Amino acid sequence: MLDSSSRSELHEPELGPGQAQQGHERPTAPPCQRGREQPEAADAVRMAQPDLQCDAAAEAVADQVNPVELERIVSDWRDDLSNKAQDYLPTSLNWPEGMAPPHFVTYIGAGGRSGMLLGAAYAQNPSLPRPAGFVENWRQDPAVMLCLANRVGAPLFNIVNSGLWLPGNFKFGTQFGDPAGVLVQIGSVGLLKMALDSINASVFQASVEDIVGWQANGLHKESGFEGQARFGFATFYVMCRLALENGLPMKMHY
Repeated sequence: MLDSSSRSELHEPELGPGQAQQGHERPTAPPCQRGREQPEAADAVRMAQPDLQCDAAAEAVADQVNPVELERIVSDWRDDLSNKAQDYLPTSLNWPEGMAPPHFVTYIGAGGRSGMLLGAAYAQNPSLPRPAGFVENWRQDPAVMLCLANRVGAPLFNIVNSGLWLPGNFKFGTQFGDPAGVLVQIGSVGLLKMALDSINASVFQASVEDIVGWQANGLHKESGFEGQARFGFATFYVMCRLALENGLPMKMHY
């Protein structure tokens, strides 16, 4: 999980440099609510995008859900999504749930996430001049605005601008209610890795060792835009590798 919530210290990752935490998911998510979701393109080949609807797991759920019940809720949600998207998936969605599997968390912060989104936007629009200084508001950036105005023509930006990536290599993106009922843009971990590799090849040409070092160094405003983009990219890259290696979903936490 990538934590982009506000923190008092901008440059400090949640677990410290180069660390990955194994622990347990906290029981905070009630089941998904019934709602209508509109799909959104996420890849350059413009494959068919499923229009999916999430079933409510229960009519009412307490604010605090015990871990056993949470495991059932998430497993039911996974199976519901897998069934609804079966015509688009090469294989059924499946990953280990419960308290036993490993759980990895790191802190990316608003500045780091901005760096990743901006890096993808400028990789998508290489003719635009890149900013020199640290960018506080990515939404008003000209490269981002071009990507938002032409989503079909901005696959790299769309992929990294998702909120949840599921195990597998399916090549489409869609919106669907998460287990808490919050509408979220979903892609696959394999598709995210492909996008990150493409961004690295076109922008950074960095080794794995360099990328890991960028994340370990943290985020510092005085490093300007390039430092911001490197940290955001590196944090996504490291967490994506962990998700791939362990067959786990990857989620943004706001």
